[in-house]
Amino acid sequence: MSSTIIRYSDEDLAEFKALIDEKLAVARQELAFMKEQVMEMNENASEKQGGNWFDDSSVHTEIEMLNNMVIRQQQFIHNLENALIRIQNKTYGICTVTGQLIDKKRLMLVPHATKSVIAKEIENAEKAKQEAIARAEKEARLSDKISSETAEPKTKIITKIVKKSKKAPSKPAAKDDDDLDDLDLDLDLDDDADFDDNIVDGMDIEDIADDQDYFDK
Repeated sequence: MSSTIIRYSDEDLAEFKALIDEKLAVARQELAFMKEQVMEMNENASEKQGGNWFDDSSVHTEIEMLNNMVIRQQQFIHNLENALIRIQNKTYGICTVTGQLIDKKRLMLVPHATKSVIAKEIENAEKAKQEAIARAEKEARLSDKISSETAEPKTKIITKIVKKSKKAPSKPAAKDDDDLDDLDLDLDLDDDADFDDNIVDGMDIEDIADDQDYFDK
């Protein structure tokens, strides 16, 4: 049982090749022109700025833009050259995603295309889905971060050990001379009181009377 190979006919491939050759020639001419412009601007800027063209921001921006155009043009030429290889291999115009033929009108507009419109829609939908997931994850992380920052902070208990210095014992206050005299006086009065009591206790009434007469004299 023979399998049917889906591909464009040799006549269609020849038509695509002529189109690609034409576009490739134009693209190469444009690339050469862009490179000449970049070279001239670099030379003029170097002479004007004394060898340091980075001082002029407008010139720097224009040259950077031309360099980006050169890179894109080189990639376009590379894609056209790959398309010629597919024509030679008779695989040109077969979608790399679905395996079906890419619409001829699309190939005439974009001769280096490798995917059909349906495949591009599927690819774009998947890309949009991945971007939406990444965006949702980013927003969720941002929300969690904001919640953690606005949450009430936990109270921290700080224990501090205070070492008390030893306090020297206070010296007893010195007593004034008046206090000492009062103290001696009190002691003397107490002793005299005891002494008088002893005298009274050891003597009878007549002796006390005689003594009183003696002192009266």
